[in-house]
Amino acid sequence: MTMTGTSDLARLFLATAHNARLKSDIARFGAELSTGRLADPATRLGAGLSRLAELDRQLARTTGFSQAAGQTAQALGTMQTAMGGIDQARERTQQAALQLAGTDNPLRTTAVATAARGDFAAMLGALNTRSGSMTLFAGRTTDGAAVAGSDMMLAELRATLAGATDVADAEARVDAWFGPGGGFETLGYLGDSGAPLTRRVDDATVMTMPVRADDPALRAILAATALAAMADDPGMALTDAGRQNLVLRAGERLLQGVEGLVQLRANLGDAEARLDAVRADQSARQTALGLMRQEMVGSDPFEAASRLQAVQGQLETHYALTARLSRLSLADYL
Repeated sequence: MTMTGTSDLARLFLATAHNARLKSDIARFGAELSTGRLADPATRLGAGLSRLAELDRQLARTTGFSQAAGQTAQALGTMQTAMGGIDQARERTQQAALQLAGTDNPLRTTAVATAARGDFAAMLGALNTRSGSMTLFAGRTTDGAAVAGSDMMLAELRATLAGATDVADAEARVDAWFGPGGGFETLGYLGDSGAPLTRRVDDATVMTMPVRADDPALRAILAATALAAMADDPGMALTDAGRQNLVLRAGERLLQGVEGLVQLRANLGDAEARLDAVRADQSARQTALGLMRQEMVGSDPFEAASRLQAVQGQLETHYALTARLSRLSLADYL
């Protein structure tokens, strides 16, 4: 009688292939169970893969806009903080200047001027604030400083005020320096003077960065602070009373400048509110798209767990049989 069978080598190959297949199934079902997603969505979706690709495209676009909106929100918040610092410096100089009323002490005038120089430097530092690698108050010139340093500006103002004979003369010279075509535009402001910087944060929304360092309201604050800072400069031909009056005039102008500063901060607040609404819509859209995608590629955890348990049982049986056959004697085999 002729007998046919499988050789030992063939059985080894079959056992190895079966073992590899079971391990692959365990890895696949384990991944589906842990991630909640199908390991091979193409098998289920078939022609629906094009719809999945469209969902992925929309998710990627929404995520990109969301990141841009987040960066813009951070920039606007940083600008709001910087404007708060400018307002604090303005208030310090204003209060110190107005407290000179009714006094006759040149040393106090000098003390206020010294403090004003510190506040002037603080204001310029705030205008040079950056968010990441971007300068915030320089318009489209985002890679450099928005304004020059206080030492350079005060040196220019010192030269401008040399020989000033009274408060009105000093005011006129400082206003000309900070006015159109003056030294602030040519030397002090280092940013771009063209169209404002914009950021697209959604298909239908473009945000404008609403404040720049050359804004007239900021120039007015800087000019008034500079008046107080230069009050004790010996290059001006002013009496002690004239220097005190110059400081008082600076305090009055700083008080008047509050309205413009408040309006700039309100503009920033409006931009932040608009952006918050956009980000809320983006978050809702990302959630909806994510749920739709999960419905398409998500795996049933109970089904995946059942399959994993079944395959694990098969693998254990396979190993048990392999171990038993390896211990089989010739007598048992026959």
